[in-house]
Amino acid sequence: AMLPEFEAAADLIRNELEPFRKYGRVPFVGVSIKGELIHIRVTVQKTSAKAVSFNWINEAYKVTSTGGLFFNDGFKEHSLACDARQIAQHFLALHKVKITDRFEKLLLH
Repeated sequence: AMLPEFEAAADLIRNELEPFRKYGRVPFVGVSIKGELIHIRVTVQKTSAKAVSFNWINEAYKVTSTGGLFFNDGFKEHSLACDARQIAQHFLALHKVKITDRFEKLLLH
């Protein structure tokens, strides 16, 4: 039942990554379900005759049988609202530094 919110969140994240296209990179944001976890995966591909994919960032969110949504930071679970905008903001807040760092490395290739 939460999958549509995550797919909408993926669209919001993808929109944030659109500037990569300016440099010949194509952003992909995928959503998948594995058991009680919903995964968001961000990949950027270099567009050229010899395409190179960079599997960047993966994040998992736990869904409970009662409809709760949680993120585990390695120490404890934190409750999140199942809202596309909040999920996207949470994902980007967690990974903004990684995205910037990997973008700079990607430009070198």
